[in-house]
Amino acid sequence: MRPRSSLSAALSSPTIGCCLLAGLLIWVTLAHVAFARFDGRSLPDHDYFNARPFLSVYGKTLQTHTVHTLTKSIQRYRTYYLHHTYSLAVPAYFTGIDFFRFHLFGLPFYLLLILGAYATGRLLVHRSFGLLCAFIAATLPLYDNFSRKTDFQFFVAAYLVWTNYFTLKILTSPWKIRYSLLFGLSAGLAIIAHPIALLLLPPQFVALSVHLAKGRNPYEKRGRRFALAIGF
Repeated sequence: MRPRSSLSAALSSPTIGCCLLAGLLIWVTLAHVAFARFDGRSLPDHDYFNARPFLSVYGKTLQTHTVHTLTKSIQRYRTYYLHHTYSLAVPAYFTGIDFFRFHLFGLPFYLLLILGAYATGRLLVHRSFGLLCAFIAATLPLYDNFSRKTDFQFFVAAYLVWTNYFTLKILTSPWKIRYSLLFGLSAGLAIIAHPIALLLLPPQFVALSVHLAKGRNPYEKRGRRFALAIGF
């Protein structure tokens, strides 16, 4: 067996790994803030096709800061994408909304996607591989661009990463009820974010079905995992 290099050993250290992951998240955050502050494009622009209708609706009605106006606004805007409208409307209700804040709307979901990539890579191989997955997710131009456009499909990607992670946890780890509940929550949020998730989730459910039929644990426990995941 080949001895690990000093770099590999360092990356496997929990302290160094956490510092590198935190540095990566801070770098992504600063890059998004700088882009939001200095992007000189104005509406309408094809990258911000969701900005004009949202800002035109919420910019006026949220000034009164009442639940009634918030509800009426949501009923008039993107009623088929309630995840998007509520996720935008609730922060706007408390802090106001402008083009700068709209730029940053996708940032929390981008960070969630990067953390999901790290968690999945760490589960599949080890901590250093998780860091590599997180670095790739943080530097791919496709993810970076779509996170700034508040594209509906991007939010699906952020949730599906965690759906994959909790599927793997159910399949490979001693079962805990929170794995099934969090799998169901991630899958449900992905479907609410955009119906395209219905085309992307079947592999996870097939894997859970195979696990239910062929797993090593008692049938009743496997059935409870599957039932809780789907039910939630």
